Amino acid sequence: MISKREQLVTDYSSEVLTYMLEIERLLPPTGDYIRSNPEIEIESWMRDKLVNWVISIGEEIGISIETAQLAITLINHFLATVHTKKAVLQLVGIVCLMIALKYHESIGYTLDHAINHCGNIYKREDIQATEIFILQKLDWCLKIPTAAELSKQLLYVTGVSYDFTKILERSNSFAMRCYGDYSLNQFSPLVISVVSVVCALEQYNQKSFRDQWLKLLNSKISLDAPVLDQCKRALVYKLYRETPEQSKDKLKCLRDSLMKILI
Repeated sequence: MISKREQLVTDYSSEVLTYMLEIERLLPPTGDYIRSNPEIEIESWMRDKLVNWVISIGEEIGISIETAQLAITLINHFLATVHTKKAVLQLVGIVCLMIALKYHESIGYTLDHAINHCGNIYKREDIQATEIFILQKLDWCLKIPTAAELSKQLLYVTGVSYDFTKILERSNSFAMRCYGDYSLNQFSPLVISVVSVVCALEQYNQKSFRDQWLKLLNSKISLDAPVLDQCKRALVYKLYRETPEQSKDKLKCLRDSLMKILI
């Protein structure tokens, strides 16, 4: 799964970033929609399993990381809005993926493909009706910035003449770890993108650029240092928990506190 290769117009990066952040600020936060509602049937591990299944389908059919992140965002917003029964979680997941595909991609993904991926347990009319229902509950709002899209603009807004491809690829891998985790995905796309880029820069030993970049961003958009630090600590903890013992040395460079850098 790779980032979309659209041509970036760096002359307007600041305006594009401002526009994307304005959209993001208008979006309601998903919040802790599972633990805050004792009546909800689903649990966080069910949501994470659903998201990983959607990601695996995306990898199989070759979608971009932006499309995958949009699909997961649609899942989150829907589950936060509608008390969904666990029996139809798979249906919600496949329909959100289909909606994201129509918005972002030109991949020919048909109802038959969706039915096959769901093990033939849903009918065509079930999927079609669910698509309309989800779009209505989302107020037909698909203009949702993803962490992958924001990361590009956050780097290119610096005006630095540098090929950020590898940084973005590493950043996107960190961001997808956040999107795949219920707790981490409660942070905003902006927070996830900043933290993911920071971790990528640290792994590539670009700490001097990291510090300058963070200070530049803070002067432009006033970063919330405590929230960024909380997100990074949670991500690093997840990485340490899931990384084999022999590979954990590669994570030591991620221990810097963002609070210390931004104060």
